[in-house]
Amino acid sequence: MREKREGTPLAGPSTKRARTSVSSAQSTPPPTISIAPQNRCSACLKTGPAGKVLKCKQCGFRVHGGICGAVVDPTAIDSWTCELCENEETLEASLNPDCLLCPRPANEDKRKKPWPPSDSFLRACKPTEGQGWAHVVCAVFTPGLDFGDSARLRLVEGINMLSRHKWSTKCCLCGEIEGAVIRCSDCPKEFHASCAWKQGHKFGFEIQPIKSSRRGMTKTVQFKGETGCMDAIVSCKDHDRSKRDIYDLCETNEGGETALEIYCKAYKRAPVHHGHGLLRKARHLDTILSNLRIETYGSTNHYPTSFGNGRDPECYRCHSQFSPFFYPISETSVVNGHQEGKQTWMCHKCHFELNETTTNAKPMVGIVS
Repeated sequence: MREKREGTPLAGPSTKRARTSVSSAQSTPPPTISIAPQNRCSACLKTGPAGKVLKCKQCGFRVHGGICGAVVDPTAIDSWTCELCENEETLEASLNPDCLLCPRPANEDKRKKPWPPSDSFLRACKPTEGQGWAHVVCAVFTPGLDFGDSARLRLVEGINMLSRHKWSTKCCLCGEIEGAVIRCSDCPKEFHASCAWKQGHKFGFEIQPIKSSRRGMTKTVQFKGETGCMDAIVSCKDHDRSKRDIYDLCETNEGGETALEIYCKAYKRAPVHHGHGLLRKARHLDTILSNLRIETYGSTNHYPTSFGNGRDPECYRCHSQFSPFFYPISETSVVNGHQEGKQTWMCHKCHFELNETTTNAKPMVGIVS
């Protein structure tokens, strides 16, 4: 019998430390941490989960859904396609994706597929009321343009209402006199919105405080604790903006809405109370024709607004009474033997044929039949 050593208790359970083999410790895998896939937005160049930063399944274009008007069901995030790729299937708008507000791109650039490139925010385009296309950045930051659906940024309206100055001014960045220019918010420089985006100019939104006496006359918004009138800012990259609070396009408020969403819903919504989009377009066209009549006749009072005597117009050359447009003819153009003082008209076909053979023909204004 083994004797107990001195100082060893005679009774009591003996505690032994459990041995752990090296092989069992290594065989236990570490806990797995699920990491959601991250996408990098082409506008703000910041990464985010797939639910916020969408990725087109066809071209790979990545963008925050809140700045391109994308309303996607959470179960269909992986199958989302950008509007240009979707249009290739639906043929809702033109297959030519060139922005109507920008200079025409070179043929060499358009040979690159996809076009516009999927790694640029300029891939975000929206259809116009005439089935053309416009960059989101061009439509949002060009004054005078609206959206028929401001929540989804669809159907850009008002392109044909932009002033002649915007179309005839040379861009200080690309040097082209083509497309519509905008003006820097801090200096007189004028440039295309897309050119400014490529050059790294500052795009964002600034909230200006409104006096209490004018709050009823000016539309105000709330964003990140500020209340006032939100202005779209495009500033040359050389300007000092360190003392100003300019919110980026993708910056969100407490509810998850981006600054671009807030601005478009408040200030870029087409006047839907004026009727259907086609009716608004017709009124835009009436305004253009009225301005052209004033330039041609000096006043709308001198312009004939009816065909007279309730009779249908008749072309004095071909005697046709069917034409989409009739042009008034001056007394010097009337054929021999025509009664003096009677209104004379020319159909669109004859007018087109005469203009083909006549150089420097003066544009004429007429009446829609």
